[in-house]
Amino acid sequence: MGVFPDLDYESKEFFIKPKSRILFYTDGITDSILTDNEIYGEKRLINKLKDCINLSIENCIKEIISDVLTKRNIQESDDIAILFIERN
Repeated sequence: MGVFPDLDYESKEFFIKPKSRILFYTDGITDSILTDNEIYGEKRLINKLKDCINLSIENCIKEIISDVLTKRNIQESDDIAILFIERN
């Protein structure tokens, strides 16, 4: 995740319920151009998350990254990063 030094940011607090997960990702995931010239997109990412809901965080991350890398255009060079947090 990146921040811009010239912008003002506000602080927010929220409660994360036990067993809840939060996914942070770079636009290199959702903006990846696939071999059919479509973008990966948020809808595809959400569907992938639903597919791996019962997996560990580590395996779910592997599934998402593998899905993006196997479907994206070989010329694509944007970085991809994921931070996945689960509250125990």
